[in-house]
Amino acid sequence: MINIKETFSQIKEKFSNKKILYPSIVFLIIILWFVIYESINFISKRMEVPQVIWANFNIEYRKIPFDTKTLEVSFSTNLNKDSINNKTVSLNPFIEWKTSLKDSNTIVYTLSQNLEIWQDYSLTINENTESEYWKKIKKAYSVIFEAISWAKVTKILPEKTLNNISQNLLVLFNIPLIPLTSLDNKDILPCPVEISPKLEWKCKWTGWNVVEFVPTTYWQWATEYKIVINSSTWLLYPLKEKTETSFKTPDLSFISEQSFSPKDWLLFKANFPINLSEVESKLILKDWNTTIPAKLLSISWSETRFAVVPKTGNFNYGKAYTLGVPVWINPKYWNIPTSTPYNFYSSTVDFTKSIDIYQNIYSSTWSLEWTPSFTDRWNLPAKNTFFKLTFDEEVSLDNNLFSFSNKAGNKIIPFDLKYWTETTYENWK
Repeated sequence: MINIKETFSQIKEKFSNKKILYPSIVFLIIILWFVIYESINFISKRMEVPQVIWANFNIEYRKIPFDTKTLEVSFSTNLNKDSINNKTVSLNPFIEWKTSLKDSNTIVYTLSQNLEIWQDYSLTINENTESEYWKKIKKAYSVIFEAISWAKVTKILPEKTLNNISQNLLVLFNIPLIPLTSLDNKDILPCPVEISPKLEWKCKWTGWNVVEFVPTTYWQWATEYKIVINSSTWLLYPLKEKTETSFKTPDLSFISEQSFSPKDWLLFKANFPINLSEVESKLILKDWNTTIPAKLLSISWSETRFAVVPKTGNFNYGKAYTLGVPVWINPKYWNIPTSTPYNFYSSTVDFTKSIDIYQNIYSSTWSLEWTPSFTDRWNLPAKNTFFKLTFDEEVSLDNNLFSFSNKAGNKIIPFDLKYWTETTYENWK
């Protein structure tokens, strides 16, 4: 026979040891918390009133394709299967149907025929619908919707051309294709858009019926992109047909100078990278009807800026040249060649850029007071006059390179040469 007093004494003696007491208290607290938590969970499940949390059509937009096969409504709790029947669920105007329960909390209303396009329907789940613990919904749930034609793509932007390569692709559908609750996770939803050539991207739904295709960097220049929109089982409604379209980014183009100096050669630019050797082999440089073999030199290792240089000799001053670029020049990295030829008409500058006339005016003490310029070449001062000649390149101070005479040419006028210097005063104090 158990001696209670002796047993209690033994327990008391054990618990006087703190190494046993504290772990025992912690263990009891855990057991108590677990019992309370499970009790609350048990009670709340039985007391929870069913609420609508999802439908396979957009509850806010309230438009449904006419060929929808089922109407599905999910609740926050599991439902009592016996409470789901043709009396608790109804559709008006009436269509033959069958009601069932899926996943314990989703009422499935299976239609026997298509809805009538542009007809308004009312789906009602009455207050006799119960949870698995016999808690009825607070009031009948009713939603009015309109039957419309098939789910389809209504617009794709851009349509044919894309001039701004940082712009995103937008696809718009005629009805919502993702549930309202899916917008909380829109950045991880699958994408119905396929694009080629492939590029790094992310796809996000910015609305129930709008999906945005966002390239990680930019669209590529001179490229034709093919767009395919496919139906998928995860969409609310299947798309009636696959949509295919395409758009182009800006074409490869060239520009050149209208006027240039032979010492700097002829500037030739593309709006994006080209293959230097391919373009060089097709360039046509002419001096009137004479073809001049030419080469391209990259400027500062650029793939878009080049100098056109004759392979032998150089450009002449005061001459007109033509530069031709034929069709089918390919961009270096992308897939659309040029479709039209380019012809540029360029002229070299004159070697003598300007001739200016000045007179030095001195005071009575022969200090320089003023140096006016003269534009009337038929009325010039007779003394202390000099001519300022500006050339495109440096010239030597060789009198044999110049001649100075009267208009008739029968009198040679002696002259001196020196380089022009100017004094600036901006740093003077």
